[in-house]
Amino acid sequence: MFKGFSPRTQDFLWGIALNNEKPWFEAHKAEYTEYVKGPLRDLGSDVLERMSETYPGRDWQIHVAGIYRDARRLFGRGPYKDHLWFNIMESGYGRLTSPTFWFYISPAKYGFGMGIYAPAAAQMERYRAAVDANPAPLERLIAGFEKQSMFVFEPVPYAKKKGNHPEPLSSWYSIKSFDLSCDRDFGGELYTPSLKDGITDGYAFLMPYYEYFLAATL
Repeated sequence: MFKGFSPRTQDFLWGIALNNEKPWFEAHKAEYTEYVKGPLRDLGSDVLERMSETYPGRDWQIHVAGIYRDARRLFGRGPYKDHLWFNIMESGYGRLTSPTFWFYISPAKYGFGMGIYAPAAAQMERYRAAVDANPAPLERLIAGFEKQSMFVFEPVPYAKKKGNHPEPLSSWYSIKSFDLSCDRDFGGELYTPSLKDGITDGYAFLMPYYEYFLAATL
C-alpha cells in the first residue's frame, strides 16, 4: 500500500543526477530501494488496482521503469536514470505505440497523464482519416479539455502542417504524437497516500480521450 514519497526520495534523485556513477549508486542503493523503488511500485500497484475496479473487463497491465539505463543507449550519459515512471495500458497494445497512462517522478517535479509516445505513421494516418470523416467527436473532446486547467496538451507537430482544419482542431490534427500532462513541483501531495486518488481522478477525466485515440489509431 502506497504511503507517500518523502524528501529522502528527492535527495536520492538529485544525488544520482549529480553523481551518476556506480560507486555513488552502490553506496546509496538502500536509499533507492526504500525511498524510490518501493514507493513507486506501491503507487503503481494501487493505481492499477483502482483502474481494474473502475474499468472491469479490461486487462490493465503496468510497466515500472527500472533505474538502469540501456547500456546500448547511454549516449554519453551515466548508467542510471534520474527520473523514473510507470505506464498503465491494456494488454495487447504496444506501450510505445498506443495510448498509455503514465506517472513520472524526477528530482524537481512529478506528473501524470496520458498520451502516445511513438505511434507508427500508419496509425496517425488512420487517426487523421477518422477526424476527416467526422470531426465532431474530437471537437467535443477539445472543447471539454479547454474548460479544465489540470492537464496541458503537449503535441509533437509535423514540420509541415497537415490538413486544413481551423484551430483548435488543427493543432490536435497535425501531430506525430502527444501527451495530455499534469506537471507539479516536487512535494505537497507527493508525500501523502492521497496521491493515488489524484492520479486516478485525473485518469478518469482522461479516459474519453484514451478511448477516442485508441479507436482512431487502431
